Amino acid sequence: MTGIEKDLADIRRLTRIALPESDSYLYRLGVAVYGFASVSSFMAEVICYMDPEQSRSDLEAKMGGPLAATFKQAVGKIENSQPQAFAAGELAGKLFTTLNDERSDIIHAYPITSPTHVQILHRRQYPAQTKKKGTPKGCEKPPKYFEVTNEFLDNFIARLAYVNDDLYRIRAILRPDI
Repeated sequence: MTGIEKDLADIRRLTRIALPESDSYLYRLGVAVYGFASVSSFMAEVICYMDPEQSRSDLEAKMGGPLAATFKQAVGKIENSQPQAFAAGELAGKLFTTLNDERSDIIHAYPITSPTHVQILHRRQYPAQTKKKGTPKGCEKPPKYFEVTNEFLDNFIARLAYVNDDLYRIRAILRPDI
């Protein structure tokens, strides 16, 4: 048994919860969750460069949706003064919003035994669960019914890197001294 295998076995012994057999699946889940938190923190930093009146501590206390909204407002403030940073911010904001929804899907998924007989997370959400008060009829989010597969997680992680790259682009333009 290698050192990493021993570490993984030790972690598994901490719980009686039925975990997926695949260590790489669990690792991907961890990278997705940690990576989203890391990108969120970096986004808070970049917001402060676009809008110095913002408090980084207050921003880091926000959940993904409100953070994305604040980011989009800050991006709007630099549209005329920093067009390249604005363009990167537009891309980052749209993709981050999508990733925030998907991160929620990961967090709110339930374990199932898949058709291939492995433990995996599954997301099920019906329109009635997504209807917000005051939402016009017919504007509910569509139902969701999918497995959180390795491919889903790999794609999620790769797109987090795109947002991170755009945030670095913005920071390099607004704060070339860093």
